[in-house]
Amino acid sequence: MKILAKGNNYINYFGYLAFSLFLSFKPCLKLFGQGIMGVKGGNFIGADLGLQMTGIRQEDFVLQNFAPKLNLYIGKRINPYASIQVGYEGFFFNTIANTDNRHYNYFNLKIENQLISFRKNESTQKQNYLAIQLGGGLFQNLYYNRPNFCADVGLVKVFFIENKTNLVFRLNSILGWDIYQGDEDIINSLTVGFKRIL
Repeated sequence: MKILAKGNNYINYFGYLAFSLFLSFKPCLKLFGQGIMGVKGGNFIGADLGLQMTGIRQEDFVLQNFAPKLNLYIGKRINPYASIQVGYEGFFFNTIANTDNRHYNYFNLKIENQLISFRKNESTQKQNYLAIQLGGGLFQNLYYNRPNFCADVGLVKVFFIENKTNLVFRLNSILGWDIYQGDEDIINSLTVGFKRIL
């Protein structure tokens, strides 16, 4: 029975990632149909602040399990539907096991594909849109004093504000093995910030 339960955990863990890849299938077709090409004025930089928590079970939704989240990134739009970015995420997360702050650094590479555009405009800088992000990177767990490679998936809602500034809401999950409890682990976050077109 334990083996079966562990198998079900693997199915849920990787099923979440597979479903995200399925959602990005149509935008990916647009990406390759357009060809990988630079878009004028497509460089950007951004920063988010928010909250993060470990786990997705009911018992994980307690106050001590929440911690602040910082997200810094720089990137480039490679066509009207997609962009690529490199970033840093930190500083620490908590668990329900104890009150220790588990400091970490997460350096990542992500691809963002638009799912829905809410305002048609010839300029890709002046769109409100919903996008999916897929990526991965090096997760340095300073509490364990060891590195780990993780994947991450997220949904991003972008609102055009003025000139070259966007308001960004981001729901993100870092997925990895033995991040904090010795098996498949997840760190979820909800952040808000600004993105500036350079």
